[in-house]
Amino acid sequence: MRDLKPLQFETIRTVDDRILREFFYLALFVPPGEAPLPKSIIDEPVLVKYIENFGEKEGDLAVTAKDKKILGLVWGRKFRADKKGWGYVDDKTPEIGISVLPDYRNIGIGTVLLKQIFQAYRDIGIQAVSLSVDKRNPSLRLYEQTGFKIIGEEDNAFIGLKQL
Repeated sequence: MRDLKPLQFETIRTVDDRILREFFYLALFVPPGEAPLPKSIIDEPVLVKYIENFGEKEGDLAVTAKDKKILGLVWGRKFRADKKGWGYVDDKTPEIGISVLPDYRNIGIGTVLLKQIFQAYRDIGIQAVSLSVDKRNPSLRLYEQTGFKIIGEEDNAFIGLKQL
């Protein structure tokens, strides 16, 4: 892990829509050799629910990693049983997403972002977070290293749960 001291990590309740859209798009896994997804894909109903009106729902929370610009972002949102996310566990468990700009990956930013959001959720009484990750995504290793346990699978994805 590189020295991340120059970076600033900040917990926030709202995220500029343009920034959240950029990082959400970067978080979408595309297997090696496949064409990039169109940017408009994040406006599909199955995806846009992860980011629209972020900051307005109870449980919306994010952490940024910044230098002169935002280099990484992790965010979480609660879903209801009638409008589940892919990593849905229950109505009280936020589902998180994370992305780091490509040039800044694999140097420890993602690990710090996850630890920061775990603590931020602990501080407001949340007991667990969940996520959905494609079985082929190399980030699966990061999630396992930070304590996520696979509790289910659907199609090509695992559902992970981290007790806080």
